[in-house]
This record gives sequence, C-alpha cells and structure tokens, in this order.
Amino acid sequence: GVWGAQKCTKDANGVLRYNGLPCASTTRNDNGRKGACGCGPKNTDTTFTWNLASYTTAVNEHFFRDNNLFCGATCGACVELTPTGG
Repeated sequence: GVWGAQKCTKDANGVLRYNGLPCASTTRNDNGRKGACGCGPKNTDTTFTWNLASYTTAVNEHFFRDNNLFCGATCGACVELTPTGG
C-alpha cells in the first residue's frame, strides 16, 4: 500500500492534498465490531465481512449530526471510499 503522506502535501491551511484534491484519512478498527462506520447487520455489534477485509471510511462527524445530537438520523450510514489518486 501507499501511505497518504507519501503522496499528499499540506496546503497553506494544513490540509493534506494530492493534485489539488483533499486526501482521505483512515482509522483501522480490526476488533470485529462495527466501530465508527457502523456497517453491519441490524441488532448486532458485528460487521459485514467486507468491512474488515476492505478499506472503509466514516465521513465527517457533521454528516452524522442532527441538531447537535450525538448520533443523528444518518448515524451508521456507510459511504463508498473512492480514490483521488493520492
């Protein structure tokens, strides 16, 4: 794999970018639980198999917030991680 820091550089505001596009950040949760992404069968704390076997991401906290609730209506939503070239 290629680490983002190998391709991405900070802009004037400190945001990591590659070819002008922001680079993604990642957190690895490998304990078999849903973690931040929350992608798994309902009523369990286990993940879908692909959630542990592939790259996944959780979007910015503001996406999940509803009127400043800890976990709003979109909490647990999954998003597709697509490459930006970085």
